Amino acid sequence: MKFYFLDEKINSAQVAELIEFIHKYPEEPKTIYMRSEGGEVDCAILITKILNQYKDSITLIAGEWLESCAVDVFHDFQGAKEFNELGTLIMIHRTAYTNSSLSKTRSIMDT
Repeated sequence: MKFYFLDEKINSAQVAELIEFIHKYPEEPKTIYMRSEGGEVDCAILITKILNQYKDSITLIAGEWLESCAVDVFHDFQGAKEFNELGTLIMIHRTAYTNSSLSKTRSIMDT
């Protein structure tokens, strides 16, 4: 099992690091712990696509907080996901990536 800690603002540097991590261990099970204030929407969309491409080998864990487009990444990930044992603070607002904050909130709470 390989671990990756996504603990910063979502940006192109995070995308590059994540691609490097996934390509380094393509077949091994991976756990990605995500604690983020959000960031660049276009990079969040790309991260979601990358994670979903490797969804069968990734478990995504929501950290202490997810904000803005980081919530969208967690919501739209189609593989195994869970919240950390201490709970997760979520902040949602409308972005170019979010169609309906209310429906995503309901869906995330059902995860």
